[in-house]
Amino acid sequence: MSSLVYSRSGFQISMPAGFWDTLLPELRNIRWPGPELLDGEQAVVLDGGMGPAWLLTSSGRVLAHWDEPLSISLGDAYRAVVVGWKKTKLDLLLALLPERPPFAQDCSRCQGKRFFIVNPGADSAQQIWIVCDHCCGLSWQQGSAKG
Repeated sequence: MSSLVYSRSGFQISMPAGFWDTLLPELRNIRWPGPELLDGEQAVVLDGGMGPAWLLTSSGRVLAHWDEPLSISLGDAYRAVVVGWKKTKLDLLLALLPERPPFAQDCSRCQGKRFFIVNPGADSAQQIWIVCDHCCGLSWQQGSAKG
């Protein structure tokens, strides 16, 4: 049996000023697990569900906790933030995503909902929703001005 490892993103998500200091009390208010100290840096769980656990550090790095090292893309980071938002219902997490450009169009796969149904023909109680793999949960895609 192998032990779990933390993989660290090679980039940082830009955080608005005071974001971390605002996030921690909000997480406490909803009884979300508190931050862990990892490599001398605070990290909070965004998603501990099936697959790797995804964490966000106080510096904006994204960590994946899994049984083997992972390469973390920016899309992975955005999806982790969107899942964290969905689970915590904390809209402030959406401030970590890029701002929608003026001429961006709703994503053609999720229709701007950030999630899509994997099995659309199933009874509504049996439908499985996942973060959109086309827009990475942003809800939009780059478009061009029509004129």
